[in-house]
Amino acid sequence: MKALLRHFAKPFSLTCSTSTLRWLCGIGLLTVMGLPATARADTATFVVGTAGCYSGAYSASYSTIQAAVNAAGSTPATIIVCNGTYQEQVVVSHASNLTVEAESQYGAVVEPPPGTPTTSIAGPVIRVVNSSEVTIAGLTVTGGNNFSDECNPGDDRIAGIRYDDSSGTISGNRIVNIKHTDPAYYGCQEGNAVWVASDSSGPYRVEITDNIITNYQKDGIVVNMPGSSATIAGNRIRGFGRTYSIAQNGIQFGFGASGEVRNNWVKNDWYTGATWTAGGIILFDVNANKIKHSLNKFSGVQRNLAVVTSQACPEEHGGFYQDYNLCPY
Repeated sequence: MKALLRHFAKPFSLTCSTSTLRWLCGIGLLTVMGLPATARADTATFVVGTAGCYSGAYSASYSTIQAAVNAAGSTPATIIVCNGTYQEQVVVSHASNLTVEAESQYGAVVEPPPGTPTTSIAGPVIRVVNSSEVTIAGLTVTGGNNFSDECNPGDDRIAGIRYDDSSGTISGNRIVNIKHTDPAYYGCQEGNAVWVASDSSGPYRVEITDNIITNYQKDGIVVNMPGSSATIAGNRIRGFGRTYSIAQNGIQFGFGASGEVRNNWVKNDWYTGATWTAGGIILFDVNANKIKHSLNKFSGVQRNLAVVTSQACPEEHGGFYQDYNLCPY
């Protein structure tokens, strides 16, 4: 939460008198809703949107988020995304101290461009790779019903916001519909709303706070590999509900990752098949002692907390996971 407040105006006070308001105050959302973006004084500021959409001082304006990211390069910068819809898949590479934030919370919508009969839309909506201290704040990130209907392997697996070998903050965003358009493909093991992983030693730490995450296909938030560490706090995460299509998880730490999970609300993750179990929080091949968890709330979840180990992922299901590059996942 602290990270997001550095980029939005100071919080206003509000009496939390109703049950709904008390819950929202508990996870911190009411301190940022509807507040305008403010650029950091010590960095260059780029604006994305139509001319005149932002009244503050800035260095240059661009029509796409990717163009502004490219212009910022590896130097510290703030990118303010004006309200509107941006059909693009953004890649942030080798950046340092970069902030990408919405003009007003949830007002800037980022979604993949529509596919064509000969074009498959796959991969993350926003990918941060080999970067340090990158903040994504206040955006609406959505699949927009534009992802391809096929099972995608490896780096082509669909996702919302993905951090690879990178550190930073993902805060105050609304991340929705990270899934295939056709329910016949809901069994594909992809569709993480937030995905943090590292192929190198790290450590790479990501703060994932106060996001609203709904209608994802596989996991709401997943943190994988020994070089990855995350604090996951104050998020509201909601799955499909009872389904035979796929075993969803609200939050997963996997394959040696570490971190803390606190004060999240996870609901509607329930697999009706006989083979797997859906989890609110799943710890897969990690040292459970390295995952602190407290004050989390669960509703309609098959297992609130599940600890799972697998010594031979490539051999499971006749090598299915290995064939589709799903180990580790």
